[in-house]
Parts: sequence; C-alpha cells; structure tokens
Amino acid sequence: EPPSPSPSNMPTPGECEVDVEIKCTDNSGTDCKEIVPPPPQCNLGREIEVVTFTYIGGRCEQSSNTQEDACEDFNGGPSKVAESSIVCFDENTSDGVTIVILYDGIVSVGDIVTVPASSSAPLGSKISCEISQDDVKKQSLTIVTSGDNESNDDLFLKDIFGSLQVESCDEKDCLIPITYTYTLENVGQSPMEITVLDRTRDGDTISLLDKIEDKTLEFGETRVVPEEDVLDVCVEEDIVTTVSAEADPEEGDPCVDVDEYVINPKPKFCRVDVEITCV
Repeated sequence: EPPSPSPSNMPTPGECEVDVEIKCTDNSGTDCKEIVPPPPQCNLGREIEVVTFTYIGGRCEQSSNTQEDACEDFNGGPSKVAESSIVCFDENTSDGVTIVILYDGIVSVGDIVTVPASSSAPLGSKISCEISQDDVKKQSLTIVTSGDNESNDDLFLKDIFGSLQVESCDEKDCLIPITYTYTLENVGQSPMEITVLDRTRDGDTISLLDKIEDKTLEFGETRVVPEEDVLDVCVEEDIVTTVSAEADPEEGDPCVDVDEYVINPKPKFCRVDVEITCV
C-alpha cells in the first residue's frame, strides 16, 4: 500500500491569507527602535547657535528647569486654546540699548519655535520672550542660552520655561522625523481585495484604506503604505503602533492579519544641583 501523502502547509486553492508588516526608520535609514536619545545637557563648553522650543501654552507655574527662572504672567497668563504672538530678542548687546529680534511669529499649542529664526542673528547668551494674545501681554520670560558649562544656569532638553519647552539645542534634538511603512502581501492562493487597513497609536485609530489606490492583490503581490511622524526620543514611554488588515477573496471567507511595532526610547536624563549654605 503506497504511503499517504504528507499534509501540506500551503493554503488550499481559494483560501484567503493576507500578511501585514510594520517597519519604521528615520531619515538616515536607522530602525526607529535603534535611535539613540541625545545627551540632555545643552551647555557643554561651546556656544549654542540654535535652540528650538515647542509652544505648550500655560502659566509660569508649570516651569521646570534648573535656572533662576525669570517668568512672569500677566492678565491670567497664556490660554492653551488661543493663538499666541511670540517675540524673542537678545538684550545682551554691546551698547545695552539695541534689541535684536530673534523670533517673531504667531503660534498655537504644539507648534515649533526656532530661535534664532535665521542664521543672520546670533543667539547670544540670554534671550527674553514675550507672549501676547489678542494684543494683550500674557507672559514674559528669560532663558540663559550660554554654552558655558561653568554657568550656574544650566540648560537641558525638555526644560520648561512658562509656555516654552526645550526640544533641541544645535545637533541635540528630541524630535526625530520618522517614517512608518506598512506592507501588505497576498500570501494566499486567490486574488483578494483589501477592505480594511486600520492603524492604532496612542489610543487613536484611523483608516489608511484610502492610501491604497489598487486594492486588489493577486497572489504574491504587495502594497506599501508609508506614514510620516515625529518621534520624541526624550520621553521614556512605549510608543505602540498596531496595524490590522482585512481582505476578501473571490470565494470563501475573509482573512485578517495584525502586526505591532513598539518603540521604547530610553533617554538618560541626569541632573545634579548642588547648593552650599554657610551660616
């Protein structure tokens, strides 16, 4: 009696099987899981040329930094829901009178403020910023931006000065542009039509189905959907991305696949503040 044929792992004719895979890289091609957070201290013995902030809105009471914080609220402080006018300037000029404007713009919560806004104006060792809403002054603050590491006014990434949070100083940057790539492949034995492509991150689910022009996949065919994002590598929390795909074959039941991609930045933030008192 001839031996019975061994069972095959190949899908039976007409069976639907879709595979979804998530990849993520920065602009240089580094896997997002391998991106190294920058050292947090900005003042390390050389001049700082550019500092960027995220505008977060809110009163001076939320400040968190190791400087002698010079932040003052006016008229209730900045609202987090209204647009704000920000003017930052350098008052450390040779004659003590001339004011050099380093930034002048309108922002909303989440927008980036780059100081100086152009390379024609040097940053200087101290900047002052005034924040207004509807032509009413809401906040003024002073930030020491000296690169001198002997200064008592250290500057760190993620420091908060009133409505501004430090995101970068020169090449040290917390916010890294990244691209997620979602690849769908028909690994079954029948043509299929992609009917669902959902992405979930931070509790928010969106459909990416409209990003696929041709939703019909023959056996072995793939579709690639990119999505750009910004990764904050200075915040120690898992960033979990889940993608689920569903497809319908010409015959038979639909098929589903899910993939998950987790980024776990591990910033090394260490601050030491020593104070000596003699009585």
